[in-house]
This record gives sequence, C-alpha cells and structure tokens, in this order.
Amino acid sequence: MKKVFLVVVVGIIWAAPKVQQNPDYDDDDVFTPVEGRENFDLFDWRLCKTKFKYIKLLCIIWVPQYEMCLQELAAKEPGNVVVSPVSVKLVLAMLYEGARGNTAQELEKALHLPTSRLKSREMFTQVLKSLETKHSDFVLDIGTKVFLRKGVKLDTTFSKILKYFYNTDFQDLDFTEPSEAVRTVNSWVTSATRGNIKSMFTEDMMESSTVMVLVNAIFFKGLWRYPFNKNNTVADKFRVTPTKSVETSYMHMENYFYYSESVELDSKIIRLPYMGEKYSMFIVLPKQPDGLGKLLKTVSPAILRNQFFHMQKLPVDVLLPRFRFDFTIKLEDALQTLGIKDVFSESSADLSGVVKDNKIFVSRFFQKAGLEVNEEGTTAFASTGTSIINRFGSDTDFYARHPFMFFIQDETTGTVIFVGKVVNPSTEKVQLR
Repeated sequence: MKKVFLVVVVGIIWAAPKVQQNPDYDDDDVFTPVEGRENFDLFDWRLCKTKFKYIKLLCIIWVPQYEMCLQELAAKEPGNVVVSPVSVKLVLAMLYEGARGNTAQELEKALHLPTSRLKSREMFTQVLKSLETKHSDFVLDIGTKVFLRKGVKLDTTFSKILKYFYNTDFQDLDFTEPSEAVRTVNSWVTSATRGNIKSMFTEDMMESSTVMVLVNAIFFKGLWRYPFNKNNTVADKFRVTPTKSVETSYMHMENYFYYSESVELDSKIIRLPYMGEKYSMFIVLPKQPDGLGKLLKTVSPAILRNQFFHMQKLPVDVLLPRFRFDFTIKLEDALQTLGIKDVFSESSADLSGVVKDNKIFVSRFFQKAGLEVNEEGTTAFASTGTSIINRFGSDTDFYARHPFMFFIQDETTGTVIFVGKVVNPSTEKVQLR
C-alpha cells in the first residue's frame, strides 16, 4: 500500500505591547514562582537546547534528515532565535493521542507524560484553559485546526478527544488542488494570527499524498506593566561578538523589578512583567560579553526554578535594546535528537489511532515565529514611570549591551510560551514572513 504523508503545521506570533494602558492600574506587582512542574517543563528546555530558534511556529512534516542538538544549534544558528515550546508540545500531544506501540512510547518519554493518557489530557487541558483566559490588559489567542483530505475519515475516538480536550476544529480539504488547499490553510493562519503571518506555506509543500494538515496558531500581544518612556531611548553600541559591535536603540528605565544573580549561570536575571498579572518576560544576561554560549549549555529548569525563589524586588537601572526579528525552523532533527523518531519514519510510524485505513507518518515539522520588543505604552503610565526614576538612585544595573537569552512565561501555570536568544538586535520594521 502506498504510504501517505501526514502534514503538521504550527503558526505562532508574539507581538510587542500595543494595548492602551489604564493610568489607574494597581502597581503592586508580586511574583510567586509556580511549584510542582519538575518533569513537565523538561521538554521545553531540552527542545531549546536542541533547536534554539525563533517565535512564529510553523510545523510541517517531511522525511527527517537533519541532525543537531540545541547546544549545537547555538553554534550552528549563531543569530537571533526564538521557539514556542508549548505550541510544539501541544501538536506532539495531539499526535500522541493517535500513536500506538513504540511510536507512542517515544512521545510519552520525550514529553515526560504520565503513563495514564487521561492524566496527560487533563494536564494539557489545564495549560490550554489558562492560555485561553481572556483579559482586557492582554490578548492571547490560541487555536488548532485539522484540515483533512476529502474521503479520509479520522478515527472517531481520536477526533472526539481532539475536539473535547484540545478545542480542535476540523475541515475537509481537496489536496489534489494544491493552490486552493494552500490558500485555505494560509487564510486560516492569517486570521488566527490577526494578519501577522501572511503565508505559512506554498504549493510545493502540499504533497499529493497529504492526508492531513494540523495547524496550531498562537498570537500574543501584551503591554509592559512598566512601559519604557520613548523619550529615554538612546542610541549606543551593542557588542555582537568580542570584536564586532553594531549601533542600536536602547530603551532605558529605572524602576523596581524582581532581580537575581546566578553564580551557576554567571548571569543576571530580571523579570519584566506584562499587565494583567499573568505573563512576564525573563531576561538572562551573561556577565561576560561572550558568555551566551556557556549560558545556553548550563541553563536548566532546576537552576532557573531555584533562581526564581531567590529573586528580590529591587530598584534596577535597566538598559534593553529594542529588537524585532522573524525566523523559520525545521524541527525534525531536534525532535529526533530528543528521541521522537518513529513518527517520522515511513516504515516505523504507528499512527493507527489517527487514520486506521492508511499508513501515515510525519513528513515535515517546522516552526515559524516573529517577535518585536519595544517601549510602547501610554504616555500617562510612561510619565509616571519617569517621575519615579528620579527617586531611586539604584545601585543595581541591568545593561543588556551584549547577547542574552529570554523567555516568556504564564506565571499562573509556569508554562513557557516563548524562549529565545538575541545576538544582534534589529530595529528594522520588516514584515513578518
């Protein structure tokens, strides 16, 4: 019987603050680290150490041929990188629901899932419910859709599980008409990301044997709880390497932030909260200008978790470059490095719980992401921040003048939404591809 490709696509965009801020917003920011996630978030960091790349997540399936691990990627991908581990994890969890035999065991082990599928579903349902929380101070849209080849029927149990536990929608599609299929899927992605991802994939990505396209899209727009005043932005040098510097724009602020210094990571860590008391960006800045490589090899969930409990709210003088970039990454190699191999093999994949009448496997898995970080907030709150600046006289500084890593976290569940590294900040207003 002819083998049939399973195509998985994931799209993610994270946008910088653009929401109007309430000048009466309560300024009593309290950070309480989440406990009890010792196993569940290991996949997030292992993925990042295997493919340290960038934020709009696109994932399609093709024959796996690449070999790298994340420490390797830090070297092989020397530029800016961002990944959304939670989006990758959700797609893999949905594949796990239809996997059997060794294919399921590999996914279970790599994702650190409980042996009970019901407990696994409940775990991801909790994550999804948290991400789906609506709030006037931020926007986070997350959605999943399965585009299914006309005439092919999903296993009834599989489709019900995806609908009930993962809020997945379904649509029949004629993949023998690639131009129309591409237009339909891209249209959904564009809508799901509020116009930020115009084209997830092209006709040459649509194989004639395509059975299914699974798309997960995340869109995030947040406003800094303490926005930077644009009047304080200055131009200065950013040291890309010990011998190379570039001119960039630095945002500047002095305010109270949760801050710590790690001996193990030889780095400074600062928490920059968003409005809504739910999401925050953490920036880990090596103390040495050329220390990012060592940091990426050393960082782990256990070390970061320990640092969270050592963070103190202090007056900190912050200098942070504005940056904007987008990136597309193939993840087959990274996932295989993590032990997820059978699902990519035409001969070994057992996804019989997805489509029983066809032998299918994952042919391509890639992610596309885009990120922008800038000062934006309202003048009212920024001016309040400015008035506070003059009262501090801080002894603690956080000057991000050289490469650093960052991650964005849902602080109510501990879920890492995005993680990345900035090697060369760019202020160019390029259209996210």
